[in-house]
Amino acid sequence: ADAAIRGSGDSAGIVRGLQHRIRGRATGCRTAQGSDVVCLNMGGALSELYQRLVIDHNRAPRNRRAVPGCTGHAHGHSPLCGDDLELRIRLENHRIADLGFDGEACAVATASASLLTEACRGLSCTEALDLFRAMIGLVEGGEAGARARVEAVNPDLALLGSAVHAFPGRHKCARLPWAALASLLAAQSGGPAIGPDPDLRISIGQGPGSDGAEPAVTEAS
Repeated sequence: ADAAIRGSGDSAGIVRGLQHRIRGRATGCRTAQGSDVVCLNMGGALSELYQRLVIDHNRAPRNRRAVPGCTGHAHGHSPLCGDDLELRIRLENHRIADLGFDGEACAVATASASLLTEACRGLSCTEALDLFRAMIGLVEGGEAGARARVEAVNPDLALLGSAVHAFPGRHKCARLPWAALASLLAAQSGGPAIGPDPDLRISIGQGPGSDGAEPAVTEAS
């Protein structure tokens, strides 16, 4: 019945359709990385979306690794869910040359982090912060303009944001790696600080973090 879920090339129609077809309920969040246990109780199109996108990135996260020459890292924690992620970045000339992550989190948070690393590599700090704002606007508000901006960078990321929007209890899961990225970029680039997220705890540090010697860490929110 939902054969319309195909690939990223069809994502624009899929995203629009999902907003009218989501009927599930949010369930528990704690899901170990690599587990097949779902975080959302979904049916129809969204269930198939989950199988193709979220489980894929949860089973085989992209860029779950150390970052050679890492210039900074951010640790994100969600007290309500127990999600813990560390995002690592290497900036060169105010552009994201490389980034990766590690940690233990639910399927939605892991997929969000995995997609973030794919979408943001090669972006300037300004471009990445613009994507952060668009992603938050999509997850929290389901904004059509935000969806279009995210989709232009990475259609799969737009699918995730649109799907999670229907489940307020999972918003913080999707936001976690993005809040870490925004705080880290603000610290690394000398830009304006990002306002604290009341549901998340972010700490930032210079240097490799868990990849090497322990640097000094400051609280970002």
